[in-house]
This record gives sequence, C-alpha cells and structure tokens, in this order.
Amino acid sequence: MFTDDITLRIVYFIFILCLELVAREFHVATYNVENLFDLKHDGKEYEEYIPFSKSGWNEQMLEKKLLSLSQVLQDLNADIISLQEVENHNALALLNEKLGTNKYPYVFVPDDSSNIKTTLLSRFPILLSKALHVKNFSRPIYQVKVQVDEKILTIYLNHWPSYKNGLESRLAYAKELEKSLYNAGEYLIIGDFNAPFNVQENLWGKSLEELKKRSYNLWYELPFSQRYSHSFFKSKKALDHIFVSFLMFDGKNIEYKKGSFRVFKPDYLLDENGNTKRWSISQKGKGKHLGVGVSDHLPLIASFETKNYTKAVPKKTTIKELLKQDEGVVDLILERVKVQKVEKYGVYIEDDSHARIFIYRPDFAMKEGEVYSLHVKNLGTYKGRKEITLASQISRF
Repeated sequence: MFTDDITLRIVYFIFILCLELVAREFHVATYNVENLFDLKHDGKEYEEYIPFSKSGWNEQMLEKKLLSLSQVLQDLNADIISLQEVENHNALALLNEKLGTNKYPYVFVPDDSSNIKTTLLSRFPILLSKALHVKNFSRPIYQVKVQVDEKILTIYLNHWPSYKNGLESRLAYAKELEKSLYNAGEYLIIGDFNAPFNVQENLWGKSLEELKKRSYNLWYELPFSQRYSHSFFKSKKALDHIFVSFLMFDGKNIEYKKGSFRVFKPDYLLDENGNTKRWSISQKGKGKHLGVGVSDHLPLIASFETKNYTKAVPKKTTIKELLKQDEGVVDLILERVKVQKVEKYGVYIEDDSHARIFIYRPDFAMKEGEVYSLHVKNLGTYKGRKEITLASQISRF
C-alpha cells in the first residue's frame, strides 16, 4: 500500500512536470511613463527636465518618480513590458534597479537620436532587434524578437507622433509597420500610438485602420465606456494599444488568452473622476516639479499561453447567423456566397436566402457575379452595420 502511494506521487510529479514543459502563461504590458529622465545633462532634455535647473528636476524629484513607477511595475507584474518616454539606458537602469529582486534580466534600449525612447524589459531572452525607420522622423518603430521557452515572439514597439503633428505623420508610421507584417508570423504590436481605436473628428484614428487587416485590437474586448488609457484635461482616450496577430487564435505555438486584456488602474493612479494622476509640474508644465503623480497614461496588460492545442475546426454558418455574431475574432465558414456588388472599399456578398454582408477591403480580388466559399476570421461594425474585416478564399466556383 505504501509503495503504491509512492508510485502515485511520482506519476503525479512527472505529470505536473510535463505540463510545465509544454505550457506556460505569461503577461505582456505597455506603459507610457511620461518623461523619465536621469540627472546627467547631455543637451537633449526638455527644458523642464534639465537637471538642477530652475524647474527643480533634482535627486529628490527623480527619486519620487522612480519610486512611483517601480510600484506600478511591481504591482503590474508583467513578464514583458514596453515603456515609452524613457530618456536613455541609464534612466531605465535606475528604474530597473528599484525593482530589487524583481528586476528584469533582459533589457532593450535603442541607440537612436530621439530625446525619449521606446524600451523593453523582459524576463525572457531578447534575441535581436531591428529598427523600422520612418522617413522624416527620428524615432523608429522597433521589431524585437523574444524567446519564450522554445517559441519566438515578435514584438513591434511603437511611439507614434502626437495629435499636433497631424494625420499624415501617423499614417507614415502605420504604412511602414504594415509593410513589415506580411509573413511576420505570430506578433504583438504595442505602445503609444497617439491615436484612438475608432476614427474621430479630423480623421483622428484613421492611421490605425491600416493595422486591422492582419491584426486584432484588444480594446474590442472591453465595453466602450472602459476604453481609455490616457487623460488630458479630463478628456479620456484610448491612445495606447495592444494588437495581436490573427495567428494567435489559430491553436498553435503562442496563443492569446481570450478575455485577459485589461487596463491596469489601481486607485493610486486615478483621481476621484477616474482621470490619470499625471506627473505634476506647476504653471501647466512650465514651472516647477511638484513631486506628485505618476503618468498621464495607464498601463495595458494581456495574457498569452504556450500550449500544444488541438486546432479547432471552423464551423459552417450563414450570412443571417453571421450578422448576429459579436464583432471581433471568429472562425467560421461561408459556403457558396455570391458577389452581389463591388464598391471602392470592398464588396457585398449574398447567399441563397438573399441575406447580404459587406467585406471591407478583401485580401484577394473578388468580381461581381462570382461565387466563393470563404473562411471568415474577423468581424467589425461600421456605422452600426456588421461587416467582415478579414476573410480568406477557400474556393471559387
């Protein structure tokens, strides 16, 4: 009896060990820390961050900033986190040291000419990095490859130009990034895009439309009222984003854990109205550092898994049933649908019941009158109407 008990314990231990070898959950975050500068004057600082000047950026202020940010990182507990608006290697090293035994062993800081940089802290090895330069701008997009166990995750680090730089500046970043996504495999696109998730006045947000053909914006998992990560004079916007490759829903390698995306917003980062407690400088940012607040942004975090999944078989559906689906990632088959009308930005298709739906910018040429079977992968909503935003051709009749 005693021997049997020992045997069962050994079998259970081996079973748990095997699970550990084939499965891992990890967490990825992005956070704009709002101007983390060190105390070395190198001539690239914003005026209010020149060390030991009349603005009061000194040891005491830096220490308060580091303590506040380190609390956020400790509580967030991400395995991989991109930080925007970090001055240089030294500034990031000072923050990492504040984490004590939880400091990150792998660090990426680009060597570019911008005065605030887009960085990465990781508990997994960083294998390589590549700059995607955008013409006329000093701050590139960075492609970083991280090894999670035996799997490779590609992460695109972003900090796009602000609203005042105009739509064309952000469109330039979007187009440069989109060129790199073709055959990129499993990837994340994270950072501060200075653009909301939906198109607003003056086409603000249109730049993100370029990314939706190959990537899913995790903001769509949250109710509309919760979609914000930035406050500016009580105006709340979703300027930070995590996009995931559609391949992260295919049952292979690295998978997004559905429903895990959230905005990290503990009470100490918010005021009584839910606005961010930004790092405070008197006279609307032109006076002295006050040593209170943290950042005008909130962190975003999402979970991922490495598992040996069994690939799900797409289900057959009809256009009528498709119109009832929630927007977002789906895995459905439409059989023998006919192109009813071709328009500038897509096509209308219909089935035998004469129900119809719009396909926005299909990846392949579709001609009026032709009949197709389609694998539908993503749904969106435009002006209250459901539409297909990603589909592949199975066959043409």
